[in-house]
Amino acid sequence: MDIPRGGWSGGQTDATPASLYDIRYGQNLLKEESGSWPSYFVVSSPSAFEVTRPLLSSPPVGFNFANTLDWNHLDKLSSDVPNGTKLIVAIGGGVALDAAKYVSLKTSIPLVLVPTIVSTGAIIHSVFAKWNGFSTVGSVESWPWLDAHHVIVDYSVTLQAPSHLNTAGLGDILCSQAGISEWKYSSRMNISPPVDPSKTLPVRNQRNKIVKQFPLTLDETKSLTSESIKFIAQSIQERDSNGIKSLYSPGSDHAFWQCVESTNNRGWIHGGGVALSSVIIAWHCGEGLTQLIKDLDLCQVFWRPAQLGLSKQHLELSLLSTKTFFSDVDNGRDIKSILRDNPIQGNRFEELWDFLQA
Repeated sequence: MDIPRGGWSGGQTDATPASLYDIRYGQNLLKEESGSWPSYFVVSSPSAFEVTRPLLSSPPVGFNFANTLDWNHLDKLSSDVPNGTKLIVAIGGGVALDAAKYVSLKTSIPLVLVPTIVSTGAIIHSVFAKWNGFSTVGSVESWPWLDAHHVIVDYSVTLQAPSHLNTAGLGDILCSQAGISEWKYSSRMNISPPVDPSKTLPVRNQRNKIVKQFPLTLDETKSLTSESIKFIAQSIQERDSNGIKSLYSPGSDHAFWQCVESTNNRGWIHGGGVALSSVIIAWHCGEGLTQLIKDLDLCQVFWRPAQLGLSKQHLELSLLSTKTFFSDVDNGRDIKSILRDNPIQGNRFEELWDFLQA
């Protein structure tokens, strides 16, 4: 494998598009492919490595666990890679995959991604954020990027995970409804022009495809199958070309979940978190809520606070922080969202919390 393509900025224009990523699907694929790997170093998590280690045809030259995406931690992780290592292998969820991209970029060693769950766009995104603790730093345009050589989706691995960790990947797509809700709200308030259906059509088309086809991939007990895993991963891969490209659709579902994690200094499952964010935005805007919840539940996405382990205090503190967080221009954020301009506080928050418990 050649030296990987990457850079410390400019990934929005220079990185390989998600649609062109080489994703390899199969049963027992990890055992088959690892037999041909040269000396390799694993970046993983304790639980993911425990599941996959017996499936590796030969042992790695070393391994380490990514506990956080904080760059000080990732610098230390990179320094642990032994001399002579020919390949970095990421095994795990979004944190392990993005951590390995940093290590690969830092060491100029090629990277293979082995997601143990298909819960996030990290499986097909070259761009990864700069983190200080649980807060992102800088704008997307300034973030680094690293093209993985390829991605291995091994059904014998991903189907061992709790199903909601895989269906979270659909939450990371269906959350795009928040952009439509905010645009409709701002138009109703005479803040923006009317919604342009041609701009929202790709999102609506992918939503229709997901809610129609995903249930058909389940078995007779409504459990995930290999077909389900492949459908989720391919849907994530298609998502980037189906976004809403409009100033009136701020994408604050993802920004708010960054706010939640930054405010509380901890992480949650990403796809479920941004799904909850989209529900909160749709509720606050009074647009698209009923259908969004129906879609998320049909796709078995865990989005409710109790399912995510998110307390009332976690959420209230986060919503109190949106005005400051969304206006942090020093870190590339100037997000014109209803959550910034009309914050959910006081009695309005109590109404929201009661709704989320219903």
